[in-house]
Amino acid sequence: MLPLFKYLSAKSFAKFKDNLIRKNWLWNCMRIILAVIFILAVLTAGCASDGDKSQFEQATGIESQNKTSNAGAINADSFIQSLISKGEENAELKYTFSQEPDLNTLLVAVKGLRIKLDIMSVGHQVPPYSSIYVNRETQEAFGICEARRPVECDPLGKVTVLGFDDVNPLTPHDWLRDIPSAAEVVGTESFDRQETTLIRYQKGNNKVRMWIHDYYNLPMKIELSHIEGEDEIIDAVYVYKIIQSGRIKTSEVTPSK
Repeated sequence: MLPLFKYLSAKSFAKFKDNLIRKNWLWNCMRIILAVIFILAVLTAGCASDGDKSQFEQATGIESQNKTSNAGAINADSFIQSLISKGEENAELKYTFSQEPDLNTLLVAVKGLRIKLDIMSVGHQVPPYSSIYVNRETQEAFGICEARRPVECDPLGKVTVLGFDDVNPLTPHDWLRDIPSAAEVVGTESFDRQETTLIRYQKGNNKVRMWIHDYYNLPMKIELSHIEGEDEIIDAVYVYKIIQSGRIKTSEVTPSK
């Protein structure tokens, strides 16, 4: 019986050993499969987050989390040129414009070289007309009394010839074209609950900060300041709120005869 017992024991041990090796092989395969699934999940999440990044973050690789990036200003000439090129595509605009503090708020329509400015609210400057028509091609400008509110002009239809240089407005496109190649991209910020790219540059004695709308690629806010001693003095703040891009009718920017 002893030789048979030894034979059965050896056979059982070999079978047990084969089963153990097979189980270890299956476990190793499972570990490899789980690792691959985990890596794919991480890569997929990374791609999805890239799709949510602003154009500034995708172009520069700097994340800002809806506030000014603390990664430091960078020279981004190609990025600036891209902004200008995209902004130029919005050649026809309607927007509100205000200059702080306490000046008139204007509703502005732009179509090519023609511009109309309707006075929406009156600050400390009260003109004798409710609308201004500017023709950049002929360099002519007229103020017309088209409505008695909010400006109390009289009579209706009265035309006032204006100095072209006095009323020719700085449009978002004008600011965009004026950005120098040395401008620095600071980061992204939320302004008026809109995502913007903040840039800055020096223009003469003024420091210019410009918040550019990430969708329209046009300035929403411009701040001019200068340095006196150790203090930075704010000289002017311009705010543009875009209402409509494209489909501006010629009649909207042309005075009726």
